[in-house]
Amino acid sequence: MLPEIAIGDAYGAAFEFAKTPPDNDLQYHDHPNRKDELYKGGYTDDTQMSIAIIRHMLDGGNNQYHIIRHFLKEFKKYPIDGYARKFQKFLEKCNTPSQFIRNISPISSRNGAAMRSVPIGVMADWEELMSYAIIQASTTHATPDGILSSQIIAGLAHYFYHPINHKCSPETWLKHKFGSAVNQCFKKPEEDIPCDALKTVYASVYLVLNYKKMTTILKKAIEFGGDTDSVASISLGLASLAKDIKNDLPEHLYSGLSPDNRRTLDELHDLENKLFESYPRVDDV
Repeated sequence: MLPEIAIGDAYGAAFEFAKTPPDNDLQYHDHPNRKDELYKGGYTDDTQMSIAIIRHMLDGGNNQYHIIRHFLKEFKKYPIDGYARKFQKFLEKCNTPSQFIRNISPISSRNGAAMRSVPIGVMADWEELMSYAIIQASTTHATPDGILSSQIIAGLAHYFYHPINHKCSPETWLKHKFGSAVNQCFKKPEEDIPCDALKTVYASVYLVLNYKKMTTILKKAIEFGGDTDSVASISLGLASLAKDIKNDLPEHLYSGLSPDNRRTLDELHDLENKLFESYPRVDDV
């Protein structure tokens, strides 16, 4: 799950809102227009904040203060480029959770809460999962769309991860849990996906419901255009948990993940394994 989140993020980052995007050829590329220090094969905020969520889930606890502490701890240890510039500057100046809470204006309806929500799906208890999605989203995106976006992504990840849920289709599951809020997930999205919470969710869910190979999902995420790294990251994270989606990602996308000022592939695997051990799958037995 976590390596696939990083691959979608790192691959998609080269295409994000690019006026003249590189070839969509399953090779890592530099972004043609970016001026920051985002290296080819380097993951961005989608992965880093997913890591922070995992580290918090492994530590235990369920409040904003401790979630924010992990956001800051991960960023300060690995101060990468790739965040929204205003939020990155905010993180650079912020040193404590109290300072974060005091100065943040969490009224965004962008996709920051959704992009870090796939790992939450490993929680076995549905009410706990939904509560956690609300709490973590509210640290930065305390809006109806921001919160709902986190809940839908975490909810679908939960469906894929826990075999006990597989008594109905994912479409039926989503409709049962979220009603008409997910209707747009079943329609092909328009091109140029914005940094919008629900539009990002609609595109990501559409991909995992309609394609059965990860390479196809990854390339289609890029073809949609717009916020390609978030759509690719979320959709590959979800796909990695789905038993009927084949992981046919080429090995060089794993080995080519840039370790420069980032966690290594081995570290990503280690964090993922610890998460799965702490939150085992629930089956009928």
